Amino acid sequence: MTDVLAAYGLPGPVPCVPASVSAAQAKLALDAVITVPGEEVEEGVFVGRVKLLDAVEAMTAAHPVRAVRIWFADANVWERTQPYVSALGLEMSLDDDAIDTLFVAADLY
Repeated sequence: MTDVLAAYGLPGPVPCVPASVSAAQAKLALDAVITVPGEEVEEGVFVGRVKLLDAVEAMTAAHPVRAVRIWFADANVWERTQPYVSALGLEMSLDDDAIDTLFVAADLY
């Protein structure tokens, strides 16, 4: 489809961001992304590469707000408009576009 649209000078299809995904889908999408926390560099090489899921799990486990810990552990569905999704995204330095991309990826699982 992208090739056909490109032939006419049109952008490729824009993926629809799902309103919700299952917690399992969300966690699988997070597990597929590798992140470099902070700016830790050792002899010119980034250290501390982790799966985004590992970073989110560590952050939520230590989160001072109990409701956030409960939601992350027990929610069956993650809604894109859920305030905890946005709040955790901000704490993980993810902007709205990055969160949308994760929801689109999660929808594929």
